[in-house]
Amino acid sequence: MLVSGLLAGFVAGLASGGNWRNLARLDLKFWPALLVGVTARTAAPLLDGLALSTSIAGLLLVGLVALVNRAISGAWLIGLGALLNTVVTFVNGGMPVDPGALGPGSRRHQMACMSFWGRTLDSPSWPTFC
Repeated sequence: MLVSGLLAGFVAGLASGGNWRNLARLDLKFWPALLVGVTARTAAPLLDGLALSTSIAGLLLVGLVALVNRAISGAWLIGLGALLNTVVTFVNGGMPVDPGALGPGSRRHQMACMSFWGRTLDSPSWPTFC
């Protein structure tokens, strides 16, 4: 989801007259931590017993990078989103999902049935309905 958001932002920036060369002037501090955080969030569903802690650690790293880069426009919004997702994920023991949304007609159900990537952190023990 984070990657799709970044891609959408990039496309929207170009569509509104922006220039991709502006990214070269971006002074993103702590960027290796951002890469680790995004990688942790991406890999979390594949780590079984470590999925929850890996996902929370990834969210915290993304929030930390946003905090360090708070002078960049929109960084506070990313930080707030990461913080809220961290709280919800921690309190619920995973990202809460409406079980009805996973019914046979849902896009998530279709994706879960198409490949192993459908195995997600937020539904580790639910049936796949395939």
